[in-house]
Amino acid sequence: MEVTLIIFGIATAVLIAFFLPKFIKRRQFVNTVNRIPGPKSYPIIGTMWDFIGANREDIFDLKRKYSKQFDGIYRLWTVGFADIKLERPEYIEQLLKSPVNIAKSPYYEMELKKWLGNGLLTSFGQKWFSHRKLISSSLHMSVLEGFIEVFVEKSQIMVEKLAEFGDTGKVVDVFDHVLNCALDIICETSMGVHLSEDERIKYITAIQEILAVNTQRFLNPFLHNEWIFALTSYGARSRKALKTLHDFTDKVIEERMEMRKQISTDEADFEHVFGKKHRKAFLDLFLDEFNKGEFFTKTDVKNEVDAFMFAGHDTTAITTANALYFIGLYPEVQEKLYQEQLEVFGNFEELPTMKTLNELQYMDRVMKECIRLIPTVTQVSRRVSEEFEVAGYTIPVGATVSIGIYACSHDERYFPDPEKFDPDRFLPENKEKLHPFSFIPFSAGVRNCIGQKYAQLKEKMLLLMMIRNFKFTSVDSRENMKYAGDILSKPIYGVKLLLEKRH
Repeated sequence: MEVTLIIFGIATAVLIAFFLPKFIKRRQFVNTVNRIPGPKSYPIIGTMWDFIGANREDIFDLKRKYSKQFDGIYRLWTVGFADIKLERPEYIEQLLKSPVNIAKSPYYEMELKKWLGNGLLTSFGQKWFSHRKLISSSLHMSVLEGFIEVFVEKSQIMVEKLAEFGDTGKVVDVFDHVLNCALDIICETSMGVHLSEDERIKYITAIQEILAVNTQRFLNPFLHNEWIFALTSYGARSRKALKTLHDFTDKVIEERMEMRKQISTDEADFEHVFGKKHRKAFLDLFLDEFNKGEFFTKTDVKNEVDAFMFAGHDTTAITTANALYFIGLYPEVQEKLYQEQLEVFGNFEELPTMKTLNELQYMDRVMKECIRLIPTVTQVSRRVSEEFEVAGYTIPVGATVSIGIYACSHDERYFPDPEKFDPDRFLPENKEKLHPFSFIPFSAGVRNCIGQKYAQLKEKMLLLMMIRNFKFTSVDSRENMKYAGDILSKPIYGVKLLLEKRH
């Protein structure tokens, strides 16, 4: 009996010695986070009560409600995860300027990392640094200029398909047309392939499934557990969608590698095998690095292609569609955009080039105002690896910090009457008055969006071709437009326009 008691006592002492420091550390973490204001927190579900069962448009509105309720900083709890929201430019600057706190948050570990792997969007440290350096070099202006022809070709196809709705009085939802065009562009520039109609439908459906599942998983605390999630219908949907996406990428990479065996590194030889229309894509640049055998593996190639596909089609489609909506609301803005094209091009037989696209300064301002009102990515998140102070509060190691891109672009100190559509906010003399972190649609700091110039050129081309060929009017009022509360602010019910052909 005494031996048993001694063993029990030793075991208890070991357990206490092991768990007590962890308990104390956790208690300190919780107390530090709870000094930050935020909604009431409950056991297990934390502050997610309002979000459970909410639909996609409710989530978008709930986030805006919290932004108004709390003054630029607040905290949420999700199954033990602390998520601290920073929504004032001066607070955001403290995080985004940090060279240390650059790791993505645990939310990226759910469905997105299963799809995108450990590539540029999700990795950090030396791997992230080396990949970013490589990809930055692949996005120089000469490469982008080579893609302008693709942008023109695919946007013309979109315009031709929409022409059947011109002068008919029929309302058309342009979102799917823009989405298909953006996907065709990224497929050719990223992977060097053309999609069939069936492939396009399967690919788009799979991406929408991944984003929808990721949102539902985030909102349901019980689905954060991998074992539970795998047994649910959401887990089954995720596996099916991931298989579609990965099978497609694997197939394209294998076919491209086989075709590349027929050529040398000579550009003329490349065109001889692939044809001029099949110019070098980003995939070829990644395969060039893979063939060097230094640090770029075949898995790295796949991860970066998947990342380009995700970041380069859905985001640009949403940005373009939302811009078309706002331009369709304000005919005077639309006419001014048309007149600017006449001034730059003289006649519309001249196809756009990198030079002429860059001359469309008013269009630049309009695009910025559209994405200020509805940022395509409403927030980005980081995992804190080094404690820091902001607004008098301590942000502890292990917390997640989310940067409110939507909230700071509606800060009345920098954007008076923030719901008003006013492209002149971005005139040079007015831009000088803005806080450098008040308008960050492509994030900022060391992890800013590496493909923003590519995205802007593509979006500009699509808008240019629509304005050149149509007068269009938005059907829905701003009050009736609803946006998803997912990673991206997709217009839930599309973008409905009336089209009139320009003659």
